[in-house]
Amino acid sequence: MTKFKKIISLILALMLALSCFTCLGSVNAFAAGDAKLQVGDANGDGDVDIDDVTYIQMYLAGRQPGATDEQIKAMDVNGDGGTTLDDVVLLAQFVAGWDVTIN
Repeated sequence: MTKFKKIISLILALMLALSCFTCLGSVNAFAAGDAKLQVGDANGDGDVDIDDVTYIQMYLAGRQPGATDEQIKAMDVNGDGGTTLDDVVLLAQFVAGWDVTIN
């Protein structure tokens, strides 16, 4: 099941990256309690976009070892206390304009 989720999230991220240049702009998200970063703003640039999806994927793959505590909190998109592929898929759906809510 985990392998299936990885494949789906990678395909979804690729599709979003390709369409990003033509139809996606900045997407605002809800503030994460007392955190300075918005939920989903993993790279801390002020926008929730496809770059944040990629950042979380790289974090999960061990390629973003220098993530701050605030960034780690922002990467917990579904609010379950950890950063997993579920957060990646939910954020990708949110950025794509699907009717989902991020915490």
